[in-house]
Amino acid sequence: MTAATLADVAKQGSSDYLSVAIILAFMCGLFLLMLGKFKLEFIANFLSYPVISGIITASAMIIALSQFKHVLGIEAHGSNVIELVTSLIESLSQVNTTSMLVGFGE
Repeated sequence: MTAATLADVAKQGSSDYLSVAIILAFMCGLFLLMLGKFKLEFIANFLSYPVISGIITASAMIIALSQFKHVLGIEAHGSNVIELVTSLIESLSQVNTTSMLVGFGE
């Protein structure tokens, strides 16, 4: 999720990308500390179970789909499900058989 957030801010692998990732991590940690300090955890009670379940499911789908490029040994990109699936389908002709057999064999 950090990579998807930073994709529009800085080029991946650059020193700016690393700096922005560190700042984002610091800001998230500071936000969580402030929520704890001011006893604001009750806000989570306003999120319904289906909302939390949807967020977790969507995150799991994006993470799983983003790993298929490594399992198949292909170049694919995207920061959402539609982009990832489209990119994976377009790159299916480049599948590395060895990577696929090792990836699915474990």
